[in-house]
Amino acid sequence: MRSVLIIEDSEDISALAQMCLEDEGWQVYIAETGALGVATAAARLPSVILLDSGLPDCEGWEVLEKMRT
Repeated sequence: MRSVLIIEDSEDISALAQMCLEDEGWQVYIAETGALGVATAAARLPSVILLDSGLPDCEGWEVLEKMRT
């Protein structure tokens, strides 16, 4: 199954994206912080990651750096 990780601190945005993606058959995981996003990506290995550039605990590019290491 195709899976997507949404790393987004806005509940409204992530809920809307989740609803739309699940309607299209995607398995959706949501993380509200960069740290949780990195951990979820490592544990779930999603097909796609949708990443907010401004998170409460770090910037989006910092999340990308952590995922690459």
